[in-house]
Amino acid sequence: MNKNKMKSIIKKHKKGIIALGLIIVIAGGIILIKVKGNSTSELNSVGDYVRTVNLEKSSIYDSIAVNGKIESAEVTSVTSALSEKIKTVNVKVGDLVKKGDVIAVLDDTDIKKEIENKKQEVSSERQRLKSSYDKAVNSLNTAKSNKSINLGEQDKLVGIAKQNLDTANNELENYRGSFQSEESKYNTMVSAIREKKDSYEKSVAARDNLYSVWINAGGTTDSKEYEEYKKAQEDLALKQDELEQAKSLYDYDRITESYNTALEKYNGKLSSKQNAQAEYDSAVSNRAKAINNDDSEILTLNENIKEIEAQIQKVDKNDDLKTLEEKLAKTVLKAESDGKITELKARVGSMTEGVIATIQSMDKLIISVNIPEYDIAKVKVGMKAKISSDSLADKIEGELVRISPTASQAENNSGFSADIAVSNSKGLFIGAKAKAEIIISSKENVFVVPLDAVSGEGEESKISIKNETGEFKEVKVTTGMKNDYYVEVSGSELKEGVEVKANINLQEMDINNMEPVINGGF
Repeated sequence: MNKNKMKSIIKKHKKGIIALGLIIVIAGGIILIKVKGNSTSELNSVGDYVRTVNLEKSSIYDSIAVNGKIESAEVTSVTSALSEKIKTVNVKVGDLVKKGDVIAVLDDTDIKKEIENKKQEVSSERQRLKSSYDKAVNSLNTAKSNKSINLGEQDKLVGIAKQNLDTANNELENYRGSFQSEESKYNTMVSAIREKKDSYEKSVAARDNLYSVWINAGGTTDSKEYEEYKKAQEDLALKQDELEQAKSLYDYDRITESYNTALEKYNGKLSSKQNAQAEYDSAVSNRAKAINNDDSEILTLNENIKEIEAQIQKVDKNDDLKTLEEKLAKTVLKAESDGKITELKARVGSMTEGVIATIQSMDKLIISVNIPEYDIAKVKVGMKAKISSDSLADKIEGELVRISPTASQAENNSGFSADIAVSNSKGLFIGAKAKAEIIISSKENVFVVPLDAVSGEGEESKISIKNETGEFKEVKVTTGMKNDYYVEVSGSELKEGVEVKANINLQEMDINNMEPVINGGF
């Protein structure tokens, strides 16, 4: 509507305007348009009217307005990797389903036959392995029993050998005293005659040496060498006589014979002890070998049993059977999430191919929007948003949860795609259009007036408020946060309920300027 047309309408109905006043309520803000002079006077221009608002504490925020489409934040597909005929379909488009609900069932006849055949094969193999296992266990028990018997026999042989060794040791030790007594006597006698014996042996050596000298000199009886040889012979006879006398004195023959007899007996007992020790060592060694042989057999049987057990476990686990059972489970196609069936491609009798059904959550919704390039630097994930749609009576809360890292290349819609999560999906419908205001910043519980109510800038900012006499007076204010429609003001003379004059007149108003929103701005 242009200014001239609006002026014409006001002039045509000026009496009604004067009598009643015009109260315009736009998005929570109240704009009063009334006459300043006599209500019966003629209106010569639209400038005779003023617009006022009641000063109240409210909220103000700066935001970015975007348009978008309502989509589901959780979309799942029901698919099948099997190539089987569809036996039953349990849903239709528009049905609400829960996670785990059966969507369709595939023909499982061939799979069940394969499973039955595989189970029979597994059962037969398990019986064979069970028989081998039982035999191995029996062999193991027999080996353990044989080991016990062999151990008893070997222990008995070792015991006998030990007893013989102990007897031989005892006999040797018991005779050792008698032998040592005879040995002592013999050593005493030998020590006593040693001087005579040594003298005799030297004489024998001297005689033999002189004999060799005599023979080498010619061996004649009239030589000097012969005379020396004869003297040596005579000396030897003397030394031999002295030796024999000493032997007789010390009972040499009897003591020697007694010692030799004792020595022979001692050596015999020592030999018996050594033989008994060898037999004992051999018995201990044979026992160890027998035990090792039995243990080796038992170890081999245990390993064989473990191997059979592993084979039985493998048969019970059977990967082929497991795969077939998993395949059978996959013939029942279930919903992977709660939601509504929005697409269904399954028909009874048809073969499965690709996506069978699409499920979209009705509780988890997002608004898919496009943020212009010139606004992208202002927003970040986590910012709150206010969402409106034709199907909603009031705005609902939302949150910016995704911003594309790259801009789209569309000619008519360049910008960055983004998602706004909806806090309450009630009243929203997938595919419908929606609007959202992404809140950049906000302040609560402050005085807010239209932008055109403030004159001046900075420290010279002023607004006009009505005093007690009904006249307007200018007061200084401090301005704060503002958006495209409103600005925050504060000052010592401001209080709730006072009327504030908006400076623009009706000649300057257009339809857009008559649609401010106290609680926001777009």
